[in-house]
Amino acid sequence: MSPYPRSPASAISSSTSSSALTGSTRRQGTTSETLQTSFAKGKGKSTLAQMKTDLDERLGSLNSSFTDQRYRMGVLKNEHKSLKLQAHIRDKEIAHLQAEGAQERQEAEKIHHHMMEQ
Repeated sequence: MSPYPRSPASAISSSTSSSALTGSTRRQGTTSETLQTSFAKGKGKSTLAQMKTDLDERLGSLNSSFTDQRYRMGVLKNEHKSLKLQAHIRDKEIAHLQAEGAQERQEAEKIHHHMMEQ
């Protein structure tokens, strides 16, 4: 509870919001009553079956698109791993070739130095 008195504007807004809530509840009640009367007449069975069919079609299309996305994601992950492995192998091969070249240069330098001594 606030020690300050309530302003008239806040009192008005709270009364309008409560009446707006009750009004929306009434609207929902009339809509459900309309649906119940249409179901009772027999039209509801055909519209309900149509709604189920439409929903099944939408869910089926969503399921297939989700499956496609999962497949594509799996393919991309596989390609990513493959490229990372290829890059690692290439880096190791480069390091090996550099070490091999350095070793060959040292051997050639030794041979050259040995020949110069003779």
